[in-house]
Amino acid sequence: AIYNLAGMQVQMIYRAELENDEIELPGHESSDVRFFAWGDIPWEELAFPTVSWGLEYARGVKEESNPPVQERTKQVTIDGKWKVEEG
Repeated sequence: AIYNLAGMQVQMIYRAELENDEIELPGHESSDVRFFAWGDIPWEELAFPTVSWGLEYARGVKEESNPPVQERTKQVTIDGKWKVEEG
């Protein structure tokens, strides 16, 4: 997934298969890193909407061997509100 956040930041989220369930220690930007079953994801506790977007998209395409890249742009409108566009 590629998420453009108001032209100030671009986040890229990758899908990969893990060889095992070991987790490296998180970096300074991550306070908590764990594996969750889909039904146990604490959606309200996720730090950024882009994490929710990426997880929801990944769940929808998890059976596809080569899913298309999701692209979203989040912009601030003239009246100060956020608008999200696909593509």
